[in-house]
Amino acid sequence: MIKSHLDWIQTSPATLAEISFPIPCIGPKEEEEQQQQQQEQEQEEQQEEEEEEEEEEEEEEEEEEEEEEEVVKEQQQQKNKKKKRRRTKTSST
Repeated sequence: MIKSHLDWIQTSPATLAEISFPIPCIGPKEEEEQQQQQQEQEQEEQQEEEEEEEEEEEEEEEEEEEEEEEVVKEQQQQKNKKKKRRRTKTSST
């Protein structure tokens, strides 16, 4: 198998550069572009996280407000019941 492979290499018109994989060369321009892309991506991720946090805070605030409203309604209902009880007590006597 090795011998057949060596024979193919010797008879092949392809050069060693064509056979081997090209090694990417990163110059200063490409490096700068990569850094910019990475920074942009990080900024986008940070913005998304901040937006998610804001949404969560808003949802929590809304839930708290709803709970407070429910508590106030319950208190009002209890007051109304007490008033009705007082009225019935005074009217019955």
